[in-house]
This record gives sequence, structure tokens and C-alpha cells, in this order.
Amino acid sequence: MVFHVHDARRRLNSATHLPVALELVRQLAVEWLSLTSVAVVDMPLLFETGSHKLVWPRVIVTCSHETEVERLMKRDACSKPEAEAKVKAQMPLRLKQNKSQIVIDNSGNKHHCEQQVQQLVRQLQGKYKWLGFATSPVVFVGMVWLLLRVLRLSSA
Repeated sequence: MVFHVHDARRRLNSATHLPVALELVRQLAVEWLSLTSVAVVDMPLLFETGSHKLVWPRVIVTCSHETEVERLMKRDACSKPEAEAKVKAQMPLRLKQNKSQIVIDNSGNKHHCEQQVQQLVRQLQGKYKWLGFATSPVVFVGMVWLLLRVLRLSSA
């Protein structure tokens, strides 16, 4: 498994990070052109690849190290050493938190986390409701067309 062998993980990362980042840029461009005001990027290694620089605000979901290891063991049906290796292969959570604007605490139960996410969605939709529309290239082209039309009418 690549989580235990640093050189194998490095080779895998060098082969996959660029294509994944390019696909992220493509999907974000599609959302932007579609006038989407809020897009969610759920991407493993978002921070490790530097792709976090493409999204704002950055939201990180955290829990204790022990909880993270327990959940990995359950999800992946792996041993504790394997789960620990997966966690160790990632950027430390503290550094990811420092690069994030919003932190959701997932140490509690599923219901508590869902409540935090729902509150965040309402907050982001309210705050960024018109941002996707106002900054879209479609609107920019439309404004240029309107400006040229007004200038033509005023010179006639």
C-alpha cells in the first residue's frame, strides 16, 4: 500500500495531482459559466496538492485524531496501523485548519454535523447569492454589449 512507502506515494502523487487539479479547474469553470453562486469541492488532498488556492472560502471538517482513525478503520475495513498510516500521509489537520476560513467540528454525532452543514449552506447562499452571477463572464459580455449599444445610441 502506498501509505507505507514514501517513494511509491510520491510517484503516485506526481502522476495524479496535475490531472486532478486540471479537472477541478474545468469543473469550477463550468460552474462559473453556469452562474453558480456556491460550489462544493470535496477533494482528498485538496491542501496537499495546492488546489485549495482555487477555492474560497475553504471549509474543513475536523474531529479528534482518535475519532479519525476509528472512522477510517470502520470505513475502509483496515487495521489501526493502516489507518494511522493514512492519516500520517496527509498534511496535519492543524495546518489545514490554518488554511481554512470555516471549521466544522465533526467530533459529535451525525445529526450535530448535519446541523452545522445546513447552517453553513444557508450562510453561504445568503452571502454569495449574487456573486456567481455578478462575476460571470456571461454577465461581463452582456455588460460590454449593453455599453457599446448605449454608446452607439448616444452618438447617433
